[in-house]
Amino acid sequence: MGIARIRERIEKTTLEPISTVCLDIVNRLAQTSPDQAQRITFSLLRSWIEKPIEDETFFSALTVLTSIKDTLSLYFIFLDEEDDREIEVSASEAFDAAKDNIFIHPRTGEEVENFKKLLTPVYKISETFFSNSIN
Repeated sequence: MGIARIRERIEKTTLEPISTVCLDIVNRLAQTSPDQAQRITFSLLRSWIEKPIEDETFFSALTVLTSIKDTLSLYFIFLDEEDDREIEVSASEAFDAAKDNIFIHPRTGEEVENFKKLLTPVYKISETFFSNSIN
């Protein structure tokens, strides 16, 4: 879609103060190198916001950005404590596990107790975000 079009879409379809938060994040994403774009934490995204905002506004901005094609994608990292390694889990798998209150280990197929503390939400920037960018 390109960065300029993403900004334009946000400005046309998103109300304040959410649009300002979205634009702050997009502007910082545009300065991120592609090799750093695969694991962006919630805390990092939050630190990019220039003014204090309500949590609800920030969450709404993330929802907007993950719904715009070629911007951000949400996924989760599962910390396998047994093997001390991280395993990528899709957002839909993590949401289903939370809803059903059961998580099956991606490698072993066994049920994982207290899985919610082992799942961390992270974001990645779409590859096309950079390839189509027009700042």
